[in-house]
Amino acid sequence: MPASSFLPKSTPFRMTAVVAIVVILILAGAGGYALLHKETPKGHIDQITLAAPATSGSPETTDGVLISHLMMTGTKPGKMDFTVSLTDMKGRPLPINGGYGVQLGAINLNSGDSIDAHDMNATDAATTPTFTAGDPGLGDGWWRVTTIVSRPDGAPVSADFYLMLPDPNLAGFDAPSAPQNDAEAEAALNEALTQMSQWTSVRWWEWLSGGNDSLIMARLAVTTPDANGQPPSFENDMLFAGGFERKDTGAPPPAPQTDHYSAVTIGDQGWSRNADGEVKEMSPIQYLPISRYPETYAGATAIQSGIEDEVDGRLAKIVTFHVPTQPSQSEAWFAFWIDSESGDILKLAMIANNHYMVWVYSDMNDDFVIQPPEGASPIATPIA
Repeated sequence: MPASSFLPKSTPFRMTAVVAIVVILILAGAGGYALLHKETPKGHIDQITLAAPATSGSPETTDGVLISHLMMTGTKPGKMDFTVSLTDMKGRPLPINGGYGVQLGAINLNSGDSIDAHDMNATDAATTPTFTAGDPGLGDGWWRVTTIVSRPDGAPVSADFYLMLPDPNLAGFDAPSAPQNDAEAEAALNEALTQMSQWTSVRWWEWLSGGNDSLIMARLAVTTPDANGQPPSFENDMLFAGGFERKDTGAPPPAPQTDHYSAVTIGDQGWSRNADGEVKEMSPIQYLPISRYPETYAGATAIQSGIEDEVDGRLAKIVTFHVPTQPSQSEAWFAFWIDSESGDILKLAMIANNHYMVWVYSDMNDDFVIQPPEGASPIATPIA
């Protein structure tokens, strides 16, 4: 796992317009479209708003039709409120009476308990289609919450959000339960991490939010000489970066950026490309070698088995766990999707301090080659 995957514990999570490789900084504080929960939270924020593209297929392979903004308030199961607001892909309001509707459903990734999709209540006190629901009955643990959007000009689209309750940012970092490790889940996790350290190459899609109505998506890749005979290489393509929190009443948020930045490192050379296609030489990116990926998860606790689930048609077993604070990173909670046949980690979800993230892995051990950006100067270093 590269250095971009985790924040130093002293680093706040804030947004910048252009991101190179490590920390994507997102403006602190939660954005929202609806009323706050009356209860005073024990955590350091009082609401969380996550933004995700609503798509007709997997978000890593399907373009978003609109953005679903899910706001959560309250500190623990049984005292949660949910609000969903809809905008276009640029964060602009949609017609308030345009025929949109939202259903909310959920499944617990540990127990398999589920909440059937049900209609949310539309509210007129908004400038874009907005829907509310009282606590749907989510218990402790990891949940996938799905918003299903019906729209006047096409088939329904949906967005998935991965939550853990109690949420540490709302309820405090000592609020989530800490069960003893499940021996079978612990063995599966250790085997998967060992196998991960032996990958020779990998690509992954990333969704990232600071919990403040921000949305960042990227594609990343790492290769080694063992995969393709080329120098060690890294690539980071920023697909989307936007913050939709409204600072002033009625003032629109800045327009999001799309396909606005990429960075490539091949051996001891590096390049960047901006939104205008300008390519510049840069220092090579310092990224964590694949062989050291398991270090991120050292000292895992509360390791628990979860349900079976599919990732792009592949059956996976979910394992959830907690990683305590380490010298170079803050504590975090994870859910891993481990391929039932190959043992590879296919997907992960993570929650940390103002940091909500999903990765979907692909092309493990494939012999693909990372190329310099078009227009870059020729590689001067010899081929490995």
